[in-house]
Amino acid sequence: MRGLFAIAAGIAGRQHGRVTRRQLLAAGVDAKRVERWLADGRLRKVHPGVYAVGHVAPSIHGDYIAAVLAGGAGAKLSHARPRTCSH
Repeated sequence: MRGLFAIAAGIAGRQHGRVTRRQLLAAGVDAKRVERWLADGRLRKVHPGVYAVGHVAPSIHGDYIAAVLAGGAGAKLSHARPRTCSH
C-alpha cells in the first residue's frame, strides 16, 4: 500500500533515511509487509530491526542514527574518544 510506505518514508526522512521495525509496527505497518518491503528492496537492513528506506545513498549521519536506533531507548551518540588507561 502506497500510503503506508509514504508514512514509513516520512519517519525515515526525519532520521537520515533510517527507520526501526518498532516504528513501522507502531505506524500500522504489519510484520508481513515489512518482510515484503525487505524482499523487494524498499527496505535494507542496516542493523537488527533498523532499516534504510528506499535507495537513500549511504551517509555518515544515516550510519550514526542507525547505530543509535539499534541501541534502543537511552542510546546516545558521542564524539568523545574513549579514555585510555595510564597505568
